[in-house]
Amino acid sequence: IKFAKEIFPMNGLRRINLEQAINVRDLGGYPTPDGCTPYGRFIRADNMYGLTEADLETLYQAGVRTVIDLLTPGERERQPGSFENWRDVRVVPCSLLGESLDSFTGFMRSLGENYSEMIVRDRDHYRDLFEIILSENQRGGILFHCTAGKDRTGVTAALLLGLAGCEDADIVADYALTDIYLRPKVKLFLQHNPNADPALFRAPMESMDRFTAFVREEFGSARGYLKSLGFSDEDLDQVWNPRR
Repeated sequence: IKFAKEIFPMNGLRRINLEQAINVRDLGGYPTPDGCTPYGRFIRADNMYGLTEADLETLYQAGVRTVIDLLTPGERERQPGSFENWRDVRVVPCSLLGESLDSFTGFMRSLGENYSEMIVRDRDHYRDLFEIILSENQRGGILFHCTAGKDRTGVTAALLLGLAGCEDADIVADYALTDIYLRPKVKLFLQHNPNADPALFRAPMESMDRFTAFVREEFGSARGYLKSLGFSDEDLDQVWNPRR
C-alpha cells in the first residue's frame, strides 16, 4: 500500500484536467534509481492565460505555490498569466529566449537541434532558471510553463527528469504526450491560420531523442550539464529534495 501511495497521487493521475489549459501534467511517478519522482514537486504546463477560478483552485490544491513563467516579455504582455496577485502563489518571470522569440524561430532546423543549441547558447538563462528553482522549492510545488508547454517547457522537463535519474525512454515518452494533448488546440489554430506550418506544433519523439543524446554526448548527463553552469552536487540534490 505504501508503494502504491508513492507511485500514484491521491488526487488522480499525472495529467491535470483544466478548463482553459490542456497540456498540464505532474512530473511525479517516473522511475528513478531510488524509487520514483515525487508528485507535487514539479508541474509542466502550457499557457496560464485566461484560467478560470476553478482552474486556479485545481492547481493550488495540486500544490502549486510558485509559477515560473518561461515566456518572453512580449508574450507575457500579450497574454498575462492568471496567477498574478492570486493568493500566496508567487509568479517569477524567466524567459529562456531572452527578449524575443527570434532566437528560437530564427534558426529553425529541427526541434532536436534547436533544443540542443538552446541550452548552450542560452546557458545564462538556464542558470537563472535553476537558481529560481532552488530559491523557491521550499515554498511548495513549482509549475513552469511557456505557450504550448512543448519546447521551452519540454527542455526544462527533460533536464529535471534527467537530473532525477530518469531513463531517456521516460523523458522522451513524457515529451511525446504533448503531441497528443495539444491536438485540439493545434487543430483550432490551423483553422484560423491555414498558412501556418503544422510541423511547428508537433512534438515528435525523435526531437527529444536527439536532445537527450546530445546532453549525454556533450555533458555526460543532465547533472553534468547543470554542473557546467556552476551548480554543485549539493545544490542539485536539493532540486527534487529540498531541505525543510
